[in-house]
Amino acid sequence: VELPFTTRVLIASSKFMTTYGGIVLPLVLILAVLLFRMWVSHPGGRRQWDTLKLRIPLFKNIVKEFNLARISRSMASLLKSGVPMDKALELSGTVSNNTRYSASTKDSIKFIQRGVALTEVLKGYPELYPPITIRMIEVGERSGQLDHMFDRLAIFYEKTVSNTLNNLSTVIEPILLLTIGGFVGLIGIAILSPIWKFAETV
Repeated sequence: VELPFTTRVLIASSKFMTTYGGIVLPLVLILAVLLFRMWVSHPGGRRQWDTLKLRIPLFKNIVKEFNLARISRSMASLLKSGVPMDKALELSGTVSNNTRYSASTKDSIKFIQRGVALTEVLKGYPELYPPITIRMIEVGERSGQLDHMFDRLAIFYEKTVSNTLNNLSTVIEPILLLTIGGFVGLIGIAILSPIWKFAETV
């Protein structure tokens, strides 16, 4: 009786891992790490990676909230110290570990120097600055308390990041269970399929 395809794949994978797994897996892991480091060390690759982080489900919100918290905290401190808006944006861009956010603050400087409101500038980056952020900055500009509003934004996003990280395990746990369950199911099918096929021939 010919073994089912899933069983043949399981046996072949087991033989391969037993024979070459101790050599191949470390080499593949080292190669993957080296290629990744080379990719992100290039400006274009780093920008692609930072863009990808903003699109990965579950993690994109953490990336946004973390960067918004750092930028808001920096802007609040600098504006309270009397630093001009354009200089505050320049310095705040350096605290972000995401090139997309750093580029957005840097590109905003030339518009601020022309007298354009910060709110109008940030509206050009809807994938980086949520509507609630835009609205709160707009209120700060109109009331003349932009530093206070950035301080409130920093507190808001810092608490949000903390809560998200604390609840991350409850979000990842079902995904891990489904993944492990899928692998166990495939192994079970691979093991039981020959038995079922043999029983049919009897």
